[in-house]
Order: sequence, then structure tokens, then C-alpha cells
Amino acid sequence: MERKPREECFFGIHFDFHAAEDSTAVGEHTTREQIQSMLEVVRPEFVQCDCKGHPGVASFDSAIGTHAPGFARDNLGIWREVTREAGIPLFLHYSGIFDMAAVREHPQWAVVDEKGNVSSNYASTRGGYVDGLMIPQLKEVIGRYGMDGVWVDGEAWAVYPDYSDAFLRAFSRDTGMEHAPENPGEEGYDVYMAYLRESFRAYLSHYTREIHRAYPGFQIASNWAFSTYMPEPVSAEVDYLSADYSPLDSYNTARFESRYLAVQGKPWDIMGWSFVISPVENVPSTKSACQMMREAAAPLSLGGGFQVYVQQNRDGSLESWMLPLVGEVSDFCRKRREYCFRAVNVPQVAVLLSTRNYYRTARRPLHPDKEHHAARGITQALLDSQLSVQLISEHHLGADLMRYPVLVLPETGWLEEETIALLTRYVEQGGHLIAAGPLAAQYFAEIAGVRLPHCYTGEERRLLAQCLCVEELEQAAERIQVSTKKYLAWDGFLTGLHGLSCPVEPMNGTYVLGELYEGNAKKGPSSPAATLRRVGKGSCTCVWVNTGEKYLLAQRFLLRDFWGGLIRQVFTPLVRLEGSHLVDVNISRKEGMLLIHLINTSGNHGDPHVYLYDEITPLYGLSLAVDCPRRPLAVEAAPEGEVSWKWEMGELHIALEKLEIYTILVVREEEGR
Repeated sequence: MERKPREECFFGIHFDFHAAEDSTAVGEHTTREQIQSMLEVVRPEFVQCDCKGHPGVASFDSAIGTHAPGFARDNLGIWREVTREAGIPLFLHYSGIFDMAAVREHPQWAVVDEKGNVSSNYASTRGGYVDGLMIPQLKEVIGRYGMDGVWVDGEAWAVYPDYSDAFLRAFSRDTGMEHAPENPGEEGYDVYMAYLRESFRAYLSHYTREIHRAYPGFQIASNWAFSTYMPEPVSAEVDYLSADYSPLDSYNTARFESRYLAVQGKPWDIMGWSFVISPVENVPSTKSACQMMREAAAPLSLGGGFQVYVQQNRDGSLESWMLPLVGEVSDFCRKRREYCFRAVNVPQVAVLLSTRNYYRTARRPLHPDKEHHAARGITQALLDSQLSVQLISEHHLGADLMRYPVLVLPETGWLEEETIALLTRYVEQGGHLIAAGPLAAQYFAEIAGVRLPHCYTGEERRLLAQCLCVEELEQAAERIQVSTKKYLAWDGFLTGLHGLSCPVEPMNGTYVLGELYEGNAKKGPSSPAATLRRVGKGSCTCVWVNTGEKYLLAQRFLLRDFWGGLIRQVFTPLVRLEGSHLVDVNISRKEGMLLIHLINTSGNHGDPHVYLYDEITPLYGLSLAVDCPRRPLAVEAAPEGEVSWKWEMGELHIALEKLEIYTILVVREEEGR
């Protein structure tokens, strides 16, 4: 039976068990009936199962490298046989440079830190691992079982600073630098970090090219490659993009990461964990169906696919009790498939996640932590204001930037001159730029129509751009004497902010939006919280205080309304929703349909003290106004059915009585569906 290519697969299920020395009877309890039952209950369009996990122990009888100590049956062979008969593509879970056995057996392949310590976990991208083990082992398993593809784990996020002999030789050869810097403050460290990234690109390009040369139809993804962890153009022969988000606060992670994968020009999906490992107790607990459904809604609403991660038993067999839960999630997704899968997002508000800024401030080469806090916080505030948001980087700017009515630059310390010039032209030609935070805003002070009592020097900018939390900011502020505590006044309320701010003097024709005070009252002197100036056909808004990390770590309605208000000063969204702030609104088009995706964000998904929940409170009485020049042929709610609507004078009005988790309003603009 013919199997679908990955780009046509919408919902899947991922299994792994990271075989190790305790895997002494792999396949002992694996049966055809067990896998057939799983396929019947879950009805996936693709399946991923274990081949080699982070311990580096293959879960099949490999003739290359380290394999499990014992095999009762050919576990992988049974999985392949059943999925082939069912016409379901089977992908491998294979750990890449995170391979404990490989570096134990071949320490010359390992990453070495600046103190000379040989890693017990990670292989060097410049060592012998990729040709000595990875490529031949993947060729072995593909040739033996006829696998359809691989999801390579332990990749971008597993890249660490490397001072192994092999890496240092390559670094000196390619850069001409005799010494590899060891500390972030050392001259040339940015060159060293860039070379770490380039080495990962070379490694990824090498093995994808070699595997495709041997097996042209084989499909490859590298977990987190070309995502927000690696926000750059796709430069390797990967066939699809994928990322598994954190099992904690998964929905907020998914709503950010999905927005980036959706603009990278490749088929993509998100993997959601079916369980949480509590950092308090360090034990796994299975999520409820509704919790997983909402996590699936984020990528689905942006045109992507979704897969659920379920652990295999230590012998590679299945624990079946939770599969009905995954079956419910599968049903939830499939009911929405025809309306969301591979739909094209309608540009509204874009947030610029600067690759330049991230790579210059990153603590690890390809694994952000606090580096994305500002962008995540502002994106979340915009979403909580019911704005449809996309996430882009510099390499997306050249492709018809004017399609985005509003572009938000979130608290960015470093921009290239080319990008500044491009954003200036964007404003002059009719775009609306919002530069958030003093570091980003000062780049545009001239067109923003403000005078700066003090413009940051290069050294001050360097110090402030490296501050990724309040504690670091306080240390920098003490050195350069900048203010870190202000109270934002907006729409009759005030809220305290512990972050960087900058006083400015607006010129004639520049509007002040909100004020910054010294205390929790409108007393004494104030400075603008934001300024707005019309420039050419567009506008430049500058926010003179940091708000992104503040909103991510401590949501407050005033910051949400502040950001929603800034956008609406210059832009009227295509869709305006009233009735609740607890709704994500994403807009897309597909086959003559305008699709309005509504996701209920209420409840505990962002509460650090609530990891599991089994109830999402429905929202009632939502109303939407939609710009719609012509009367639609029909309007309906998917998967619910009928919905109340009327059209008057180019505006469509929809009343949604109840929003459970994820509803798609389908506006049929053309014949054909």
C-alpha cells in the first residue's frame, strides 16, 4: 500500500524509549496485535518509533556502534511490518550528536570544554562521529527495514562550546585565528560562536546530503533546526521542520514556536508531550485529552501538523492504557483538518525575532533561554489582545515586507545598518513600525521625532544588550547610571515596571502615548512611555521602556491593553473580537475560504504550580466584526456547524455563543467547497 510523504501527513504519534543497558530483552512483549490496535485507536497519518536515543544504544541489532544488550524479537521489524501493511509511513527517532555511548567508546569524537574536560554526552560536529557512526548506522537501518524517514533528536540544542583537537584544528584553518577564545568578553568570541553554528550547519548538510544520495526518497528532520533556536534560512537538505516543545507551559511555548516554523517555507509540525515530568517530584504524569487538544490547536491554527509523544516500554512495546486519550486528540485534530492543514496565514502584525541580536547575545550557540523572553512576552501580549501575529527574522524582510501592515521590533539590542535602512524604507512606504524598548527605539530616534538627552554609547549598548534578567540589569545600571524602575500609566491605571527605560523629548508633530512616573501615582515629573510620529506614508512608534520580559513572567492587564492600544493607534485589524481577552485569533485562507481560528486560552496552562488539568472553562457570548467587501456565500463554525451571522455594508458580524477549545469560523468567499 502506498504511503504518504511527510508533507501530506497531518497528525502523527511519536514513540521512543531511549534504549540503554537495562534494555536486555528488546521486543519481548511487542506484538503485531498491539501495534494494529494502536493504529485503529489513534488513526495516525504517520508513526515515529525508537531507533537510538540519547544513551547512544541502538534498539535494533545494529552491526555498527553500540546496541541493546539483548533482543527477544526484532522489535523494529514488527513495527515496520505492521505499518507497511497499513500504508502508514514509519519514521525513526534517532539521537544525533547527543550520543553517550559513542563518546564513551570514542572519546576523540567528544566535545571538550575550555578546561579540557571530555564530554560524557555530546559528540563534536567536527569529529569523526558523523562519518564513523551516524551515517553508516542510518544507512544500515534504512536498507534493512525500508524506513520512510527520521526525526533526528539531540541536535541544535545539543551544540556546546567545543575545544577538542579536531574542532580547534578546523577553527584555526578556517578562521586564521590561532587561539579559540574561551570567555564571552574575550576578543573574537563572537567569531568563535559563529564558527560553532557554522560547524553544526556543515554537519547537518553533510549527513542529510549523504543519506539522500543513498536513499533519495528518505525524509529527514533535525529537531529544532531552523526554528527560533536557529532562526535563519533553511540551508540543509531537510525535508520537513519539527520541534518538541517543553512539557511545562506547553501552550505558551507552542503559540510562539509555531509562528516561526510557519514562515520558514517547509512542511512542519510540532510535537507535544503526552506527559509532564514535574521538576518538584521528577516523576512523569499523563496529561488529559483536553490539555493535549489545546496544545495541538496552536500549530493547527497556523497551517502545521501535530504529533503526540508517548513513551514506549523499556523493551520497545506499547503501554496501551493511555492510547484512547491520544485517540481523542486525533479525533479532535482530524475534525479540523480540511480547514486548517496547509492553510496560508493572512499577514496582520509581524514580530521581528532578530537573528543578529540573538546570535550576538546568545549564551549557548543554538539554545535560547532568556534571549527570547522579550520577544515571547510582547508576542503573548499581542495575542492576548486578539491580534493575529506572525514571527519573522531578517531573512524574511526582503520578500515583500509591505505585506505586513504592522511590524514590531521587540527590545532588540543589535541591528545591522542594512536592517535599519530597510525598516526606515518600510515606514516611508506605508508600513507601521513599533520599536520596543530603549535599545531598539534609539536606532529610530531621528524618524521618531524625539530628542534624546542621552544616546547610549557603544559600550553602554553592549552592557545593556547582554542583560537578560533584572539581576543583570541592576548590575549594569549601577555601572552606567540608568533608571530601572518606573510606573507605566495607561488608560487610567498604573503598573510598576522593573526594567530599562529612557527619557525623551518629543518634537512638534510627535504624539505621546502613555506616561512613565517615578511612583505609583500620577504625581511629579513624567516622561513618555511611547511616542508616535507619522513618517511618509507610514508611522514610527517607539516604546521607551522594556515591557516584554515583564509580561512574559508576570502577565498584567495594563501591559496587554497598552500593547493592544499601540497597535490600534495605527492599524485596524481585519478581525475584531469582543467578549473576552482569553482568545487567540489567527487568520488564514484556503481554497476560497477565509478562516478565523479561535482558541480558548483560559485556565491554568501558564500557571507554574499547575502542570496537569482536565477542564478548560468555556467562553460565552463572543462577537466578531470582519472586514468583508462582498457578502459571503456562507458562514459556519467548524466542527460545530451553524453560527449566527449577518453582513452589512462591507462588514461581517458573527455571534459565537460558546467557545470550548478551538473553533474555526469558515467564511466561504468563493464557490468550490
